[in-house]
Amino acid sequence: MEIGLYVAVASLEASKVFYSQLFEKAPYIETASFVGYEITGGRFGLFLESAYAVPVQRGNSTVANTKVANIEAEFARVKALKPQKMQADIITVGPTRLFMFADPDDNVIEFFSVGE
Repeated sequence: MEIGLYVAVASLEASKVFYSQLFEKAPYIETASFVGYEITGGRFGLFLESAYAVPVQRGNSTVANTKVANIEAEFARVKALKPQKMQADIITVGPTRLFMFADPDDNVIEFFSVGE
């Protein structure tokens, strides 16, 4: 079984640039209304909000979280991408260290590590 997550975006091109830099890879599929990335254990997709059959709301409707090996390195790398919104620091919750940031459509993303 694999899991996938799709987020609504206003501009596929702008979001593709952001996520290609974030994931450090090109999409595996691109159509007029969808861009998909293969991520370890699943898929992450961007769908054009205006092409979806059911009304959806962009931004802050879900939190995509990704486990990373080195939270400090990822924090520095994501900060260099200059997302519009980003936590000022890495926070610790029990054995988990994490930070959140937003894509160009205000969709929230969390990177975390455990027991690092």
